[in-house]
Amino acid sequence: GDLLLTIAGAVCLSRGVNYLLALTPLPYYFPGYQAAASQIIQCSLWSQICASVVSASLLEELLVRGILYGRLKEILKNPRTAMAASALVFGLYHGNVVQGLYAFVMGLFFVQVYEAGDSLLPAVLAHMAANSASVLAGQVKLAGETAAGNPAVYYFITAVFLLAGAWCWRYFARKSEAGR
Repeated sequence: GDLLLTIAGAVCLSRGVNYLLALTPLPYYFPGYQAAASQIIQCSLWSQICASVVSASLLEELLVRGILYGRLKEILKNPRTAMAASALVFGLYHGNVVQGLYAFVMGLFFVQVYEAGDSLLPAVLAHMAANSASVLAGQVKLAGETAAGNPAVYYFITAVFLLAGAWCWRYFARKSEAGR
């Protein structure tokens, strides 16, 4: 059950946060996001899966949640502050404002999943699920995926993804609180 909620939460937050950021003027004001996204999409699907879904998920989780977060918890003596600090580093690591905000939110979810499961594996799987959803979204354009195409559908899909992701997040937050 927890594994399915981990994956569902990561996919829902990934899509919801991406769609929400697309509603803001940030991609316009910070075009570095578009340049980075177009470079990734130009790669073959196999390359995207190997680089983004497998390699990035494993390495980033080992470094950020496995090493950095654990160290920050020891130094800061406060898990919530360490969660926020590790998510901030994760966001800054992504190199541009739009991806940074996305990564900050996702980093908070990944560290919450890590804390709730007391294992790096759920965080790695959540990260893989989120990156898989992004790769798939880049490959398949769904009806109503842009606000200009059908605003009502876009807003509804964004809200559903965000609410479902928030529900999963809350589940893991309660689980980690119960474990302390």
